[in-house]
Order: sequence, then structure tokens, then C-alpha cells
Amino acid sequence: MAADDDAWQLSSSPFGCRLSVAVAGAGLLQLELLPGQHSNLSLISSWLNQAHSVNASVGYPAWGEGFPGKVQSRQMQWQTGKASLRSGELGVFIKGLEQGWRWTFELGQSDGFLLEVDTLSARSQLQPLRQCRQQLLPQDYDYVHDLSIFYPSGIAGMDSSMQADIQAVARYVAVDRNIKKILIDGHADDGSSRLADLVLSKDRVENVVAALVELGVKRQMIEARHHGNRQPYSKEQSEVNRRVRIRLVKAV
Repeated sequence: MAADDDAWQLSSSPFGCRLSVAVAGAGLLQLELLPGQHSNLSLISSWLNQAHSVNASVGYPAWGEGFPGKVQSRQMQWQTGKASLRSGELGVFIKGLEQGWRWTFELGQSDGFLLEVDTLSARSQLQPLRQCRQQLLPQDYDYVHDLSIFYPSGIAGMDSSMQADIQAVARYVAVDRNIKKILIDGHADDGSSRLADLVLSKDRVENVVAALVELGVKRQMIEARHHGNRQPYSKEQSEVNRRVRIRLVKAV
């Protein structure tokens, strides 16, 4: 199957890039590039069921004489009417799309159905797809809407992984206009004194608030509180107690 240029459809937003093509007799083939680790390549069809095995592969196009027919193959995972490859398996398929290689989907055994997709037909969508990927949020709503950052004992500063989480929250708030408030709560272990724990939790919260504001979040959106050691997750000294919890509140 070699689709026409205009058969491929691209929808783009910071929340996801979806490149799809309707394949006569097979269903909808869709590449979803999403924030975090949730990207997938799916074949969606009402007539597919779990009795079918689906193997997806990438190979050089028919005009690539002397090159192997398959560069790499993967077994697709099943849900009802949908066979998918997850984020960690997509690298070679995205490379194949950019190079104009062939995607092949084998359904069933020797008497099954063979679908070959000439990705050259999607070339007009490649630049818009690249632009969409560059604008994708680093994490999705499920990741950022209730996020806890955990600290080493006695530390109020943030390392690079903590800063990446703060950046993900700020980026998300910037594009989702339904977010009306950010609740931030700071906590500490039961340490040397109640006052010292309260001050430490306050410092952690203030650092997070300052980082969000520096990244463009409006200060009036943020409601910040510090609790010291008053709301432990664990009775023992643990990083689960040394935390700042960030929650995003949507408009009702």
C-alpha cells in the first residue's frame, strides 16, 4: 500500500502529535508522539481480535536493491481492536519514517494478512511533525497534577531531576488554561527540633515557588504552605516525609 500525500493527517498540539492514515481494508494506522513515555504506534481496526498475532517491522523501500527487507521487527501488544508498539520500541520506526523506509505489518500466520506502508507518502508531513515534537510538553497531566519531590535529609535545595520536574509543571501550567491554582505543601522529617523542621519545610517550599515563578508561573496562582513534621507519611525517618507536594487545581 502506498498512500497519497494527502491521505496522511497530522494533528498537533503541546499535548501530542498524531500522524495517521486510513488504510482500506485494514483500519487506521496512527503514530502518537506524547509527553513522557506514552508514545505509541497503533493499528486500529474493528475486525481485529486477540486471536491474531501482529508483527511490525521496518525495512528498506522496494527500490533499495541490495539492502535487507527488514531492519528490525517487533511484536505488537494487544488491546481490543488495537495492536500497539510502546514508546521504547518506536525509535527505529520513527527513523524509518524520516528516511522513507517501509513499515510492514504481518497479521496471523502464513495465511494471514500482510500490510505494507510506503512512508515516503508521508514526506509532506515530516517537517510539521518535527516542529510538533519540539513543542511537546515534557510530561503529561497524569504526571504533573499531583507530584511529590523528595529531598535528602536536611537539604532544601534542588538537584537536576527535581528541577526537571519543576520545569515540567511550569510548562504544563503555561499551556493548560484550565489550571487555576497550584497548591504547594512542604514537609520535613521529625528532626532535631519542631522549629527547625518547620523552617526546613518552609525553605523547601519557598525554593519551589521561586523556581516556578522564575519559569513564568504567576505568583498569585500559587498557594504555599509548610507543615514541618506534622504530616508524616512514615513514622520512621524517610524521604517520603522529606517532600514538597505540588497539586494542580482545574477550574470547576
